[in-house]
Amino acid sequence: MVSRYTLPDMAALWTDDAKYALWARVEVLAAEAHAAIGVVPRDALDRIRQEPPPSPERVAELELSRDHEILAFLADIGAYSQGRRA
Repeated sequence: MVSRYTLPDMAALWTDDAKYALWARVEVLAAEAHAAIGVVPRDALDRIRQEPPPSPERVAELELSRDHEILAFLADIGAYSQGRRA
């Protein structure tokens, strides 16, 4: 985006933080759907819903060993769900 033509609210939509927040929301929706059909335990939903999205710095760090942004994102989300995210 060209900063001089971009309003702050519009620019905020295109940040890595916003992208990972949206991806995390998709993960929550998927977990809710899986809970509805019995794949995910319903008592895990509160923890999944409260899970913060990973930071862009953490995704970049994990991407060094995984060579893929989405795999890095999912690795961090999975680590948090299992109580391993720092």
